Formats: sequence, C-alpha cells, structure tokens
Amino acid sequence: MLALYAEKDLSVPSELNLPAMRAALEASGNKNFKVEELPDLNLLFQTADVGIGREANWTEETISPVVLKRIVDWLSRQAVSR
Repeated sequence: MLALYAEKDLSVPSELNLPAMRAALEASGNKNFKVEELPDLNLLFQTADVGIGREANWTEETISPVVLKRIVDWLSRQAVSR
C-alpha cells in the first residue's frame, strides 16, 4: 500500500494522520507499504505556498509531477517484485 500525504493539506493534516496510518499498517502485519509526506503540496497534491482552498484555483497544475513519479515508482517496484 502506498499512502501519500500532502504537507500543506489543511483538511487531512499529515502530522495527525500519517502516524496513525503507519501504526495501523504495522499492526496489520502488512510489510509491503510506504507512508510518506510530500512537502509543499496541498490536499489536491498541487504545489502550494500555504495550502488554502483558494490557492488551488490559482494554479494551472492539476497534480504535482512529484506525486506522479512517486506513484509510478511504487507501481514499478510492485510489478518487478511479483
């Protein structure tokens, strides 16, 4: 499982949710997971200065290339390990 959190997500604060997700995955016995906070991203995984909702309307970025790379890298590793 890949769990990505955005540092500037004000709706789902990573400082509260990331540790809880990591603990739940560790408790489940699942060894195949990665939990990561990505810096300077809002809740839509767009590059952000402060993370407020209106800021998402000011950018033309639909999703940060950093997020796409993390997802592709994760999926590639899963395919290779099978």
